[in-house]
Amino acid sequence: MVIIQLTEEEKTDLFRMRSEGCSMREISEYIGCSVSAIKYHLHKAGLGYRYRWSPEEDSRLIEMYNEGMTCTQIGKELGRPYSNVAHRISYLRKLGRGIGFHNRK
Repeated sequence: MVIIQLTEEEKTDLFRMRSEGCSMREISEYIGCSVSAIKYHLHKAGLGYRYRWSPEEDSRLIEMYNEGMTCTQIGKELGRPYSNVAHRISYLRKLGRGIGFHNRK
């Protein structure tokens, strides 16, 4: 396995973009390396990719969405990509967790 080394500037960009809610693919395209390399460097820095949603995140997501925030805005607040937020809203709606229907991105 070949490990792609990133410069300090690239690592700074990686951490900044991740905290802004950019997807792994967006970050990899910006930096110019594979998604696997991005995941590796996040994991190495103790910032591994979060898959599970906490009950607190669900509550915040529901509150922000019902207040009119878009999935993109919520993702930036929670440090998650747009697609993660959109899928979670759909899932919570199916569970009947108090999420209304809106046409927002």
